[in-house]
Amino acid sequence: MIAVSHLLLGRHREADHYFELALALARSLCARRNVGAMLSNLGESARARGDYRSAIGYYQEAITVAREIGSRESELLYRSNLGGARVGIGANELPAAEADLKQVLAQDRRVAFLFSETYRFLAEALLGQGKVTQAFEAARKALALGVETENQDHIAAAWRALGCVMADPAFERPAELSELTASIPFRNCAACFAESLKSFTAMGAEAERARTLRAWGRYEFTHGDQAHGAAMREEARSIFRRLDMELEIERMNVEEADWAS
Repeated sequence: MIAVSHLLLGRHREADHYFELALALARSLCARRNVGAMLSNLGESARARGDYRSAIGYYQEAITVAREIGSRESELLYRSNLGGARVGIGANELPAAEADLKQVLAQDRRVAFLFSETYRFLAEALLGQGKVTQAFEAARKALALGVETENQDHIAAAWRALGCVMADPAFERPAELSELTASIPFRNCAACFAESLKSFTAMGAEAERARTLRAWGRYEFTHGDQAHGAAMREEARSIFRRLDMELEIERMNVEEADWAS
């Protein structure tokens, strides 16, 4: 689908154009299932560019449609996406995000296709609430399921989540940290970030690449090489600027102001 390709490459305006055309057509044909799908896709585009509040509105409307037509799988997918958007907003929404995501994960394996991303969102929600050990387990599950389903986008995002958890000062490395697969070991947070960055770069997923650079740069700036961390952060900011992701730049500015205070 052309719109999905634009979304992966960070061309959010182009993606929205095609999603909105498809939504209008679905509504004109009273194709309710497609209406829900296009609303969720618009939510995904909003979430991808950092407009989490708009994304929540789209997902909630999509969930309503899914309930009305009795599509349980679609409802769970949209609820997982809703949890991800709430994570993006931050502190006040994290308990609600955790509840949404655990509700999805309580379902059976018929919706296992979305579990990797759901576990990754859950890891981020838990980490934001200081539940570091639980966050680590959720991130490990996200990576394992991403590898199992061979979803490169989910794998790359799970590596970033693992890096963020392992970078937390409260993280206590388990006594035995085994490999998830024979070929993909994780050793420390920098190695996790490196895997994420490599994968997103190979995919051409610029917005997600910038998010990994931002997270890795935060770790380096606060715990390691400040110059290297600042350079990573500036590269992330440059990508966000090129993709017109001003909300993400604003979040970076606020975060860095907090470091200085």
